[in-house]
Amino acid sequence: MRCAADSLAGSFEASRDFDSFNSGETLSLLHGDIGPGNVLWSTSPCLIDWEYTRLGDPADEMAYTFDQNALTPSQRRAFSDGYQQGIDSRSRLTHLIERVDWWEPLTLLGSALWWVERWVRRTELDTERNADPGVPREPDYYFDHVISRIDRLETLVSPS
Repeated sequence: MRCAADSLAGSFEASRDFDSFNSGETLSLLHGDIGPGNVLWSTSPCLIDWEYTRLGDPADEMAYTFDQNALTPSQRRAFSDGYQQGIDSRSRLTHLIERVDWWEPLTLLGSALWWVERWVRRTELDTERNADPGVPREPDYYFDHVISRIDRLETLVSPS
């Protein structure tokens, strides 16, 4: 994970002067946890569980949505095509996608650390023989999530 963190720091330094990071775009309301369990699907889907709501870069939300839902390249393109219909310029979408590429490793690192915290919490509870409804599953469940995110992160930051 240290290699990934160093890669992210280098990526930030290299890209912070890019046009996509200096587009003058305003902050947006972000849900912060768009996943299958937080969408009520109907003819008009509705987001629920706004626990992680914040103002931020819409590219952060898109990157999180892509990596947490393991969207395939074709699903990502379809998402971007749909997003394009709601914005006013192609260059704005290009800037957004460039930032998504930067945000995705960062969101994966954050997600891996979140799952590490859950795994540690659960293993400590097992040692103390206590229960916590916030971590009801076996430790391996949480650890598997850590490993899957680290594997995806390493794939993203590894030189091609």
